[in-house]
Amino acid sequence: MSEVAFVGLFIVVAAKIFLHSNQQTSGTPVQIQKKQVQRPAQVSSKRVANARATPPKSEPAVNRAMKGKQALNQTAAPLGPLPVGKQTVVQTVQAPKAESWHKPAKIPEKLKKFLDEIAREPSPCPRLLADIDRLISPKADLDKLFARLQRCKWKRNTYSEEQESIILFRHDWPDPWPEEKAIRNVIAAMTERVQPPDGVMVYQVPRGKAVTIDGVLDEEWNDSLVFAPKGSKGRIFVKTDGEFLYLGGAVPGNPSASSLDSMMVVFHQHLSPHFANEYFFIYGRGSAPSKGVRGNRIKPEDAPKISDWRERDKLPKKIRWKTFDTIYDDHVFPAPKAATYLQGETRMYEAAVKLEDIPIPRNRPFTLGINIDKTTDDGKNRQPVWPFEQDYSTGNPKWMVWLKIGN
Repeated sequence: MSEVAFVGLFIVVAAKIFLHSNQQTSGTPVQIQKKQVQRPAQVSSKRVANARATPPKSEPAVNRAMKGKQALNQTAAPLGPLPVGKQTVVQTVQAPKAESWHKPAKIPEKLKKFLDEIAREPSPCPRLLADIDRLISPKADLDKLFARLQRCKWKRNTYSEEQESIILFRHDWPDPWPEEKAIRNVIAAMTERVQPPDGVMVYQVPRGKAVTIDGVLDEEWNDSLVFAPKGSKGRIFVKTDGEFLYLGGAVPGNPSASSLDSMMVVFHQHLSPHFANEYFFIYGRGSAPSKGVRGNRIKPEDAPKISDWRERDKLPKKIRWKTFDTIYDDHVFPAPKAATYLQGETRMYEAAVKLEDIPIPRNRPFTLGINIDKTTDDGKNRQPVWPFEQDYSTGNPKWMVWLKIGN
């Protein structure tokens, strides 16, 4: 071979090696670990130099990154790969008060006076409160006991004052009435008795590692149980570390209008005919999650009989609340740790629910329902995300599962 031909062959081989090497490296972005991204406490932007790694095309990105220990009904269409680029601006929406509720250093004077009034007010049923531990027996009629305590609480003048002035609600104050503490004990006893309907599947919540609640669903959820409803792009993730029930949700979002996004987490749908459920909200606009709310189906003993809603509107607020079909008690359990995050067209939610706060029993079945709303394109209204819709005939979400947590 001549010297000129040898040099030409060397140049061709070198060029092929260079091109092959460039094809292998240029399409593989560097994967960052979640813990390296310091999420701000409030809405902010953080430039991330390297985006998440893109999985092979044979497996959708969401399936690969968040497939969990077990995926149920894994025939849902994938949410699509997470956006990848040379540089990503990550905007995280977190709840500034989501970690825990702290009693303010100085209580507003109006609130302090109202709390003092509640403390001085005698209970309408002192003997019932004194005997509550004895009355919660294995053979006790817990539905009847709940109704007695709830109606006792409603007899308080301060309760009607709150319905008119909403002092406690405006200051995000926990329910202060002694009857509510007794009600929590009755509900705890109810959770030990509840049984799912015949033929209903009860899913074991897997044990897993604790989750950093920042709204980002990533590799931390690989040890979770995943629900992927057929025909839906949404997914629900659950796991526990023995102290908390960790919940995650991922649904299609609207990046141009997202202030009205929310996820409603519902428990206790089947405990008693006297109340529909208890629930809390995670809000897409970045405010703190709500404290627990209970929807009561019974009414006070002195509730006026109203046949026309126009008659109801004429009643003073101190009385009007007694006529509603569902009477809501606010702040019945603490707000869980929760956060939400909008990445591209995917809205993600995370929450850490303390088992004893709800309460959620161990080794007993319990229900979990999810209702998710997203903001309409005009940004003025919200619309449900199928199948996580609300059943207004029952007051409960249409999507519900039975779960169990072991010791």
